[in-house]
Amino acid sequence: MFLAGRGAGKTRTAAEWLAWKAISNENTRWAIVAPTHADARDTCVEGESGILNILKEFGVLKDYNRSISEIFLTNRSRIKLFSGEEPDRLRGPQFHGGWFDELAAFKRPDAWDQYQFGARLGQHPQTIVTT
Repeated sequence: MFLAGRGAGKTRTAAEWLAWKAISNENTRWAIVAPTHADARDTCVEGESGILNILKEFGVLKDYNRSISEIFLTNRSRIKLFSGEEPDRLRGPQFHGGWFDELAAFKRPDAWDQYQFGARLGQHPQTIVTT
C-alpha cells in the first residue's frame, strides 16, 4: 500500500509497478480499478503519470482500445480498466494482479471484495493500493 498525500508520486509509482509486472510476465492479465471509470482512464492510464506513457517509453504498447478500456502489450499481456462504482463487473474476470487507485474514496467497498475473488491467476497474485 502506498498511503501518502497529494503530489507524493503515488500514481507514477503504481503505474511503473504495474507496467513492470505486465512487461516482465508475458501473457498475463492485470486490472486497474479506480473510484470511477473516468478516474481510471484519465488519471491512471492517460494522465501525465499514467501507465500509457510508461508503456510507450519501454516500447511495449501494442494497442490501447479506449472504447473497451483495455491495453494490449507486445508480449500478449493485457490490462483492463474497471470502475469501483460497478463492483459486479469484477465478477468473472481473473487477474494475475492489479492496481487499486484511491481505495479510500470508493463508495462501494464491495469492489475490493469482488476484485480479490478474481486476483487468483499465477503462483503469487499481487496488488498495489494507492490512496
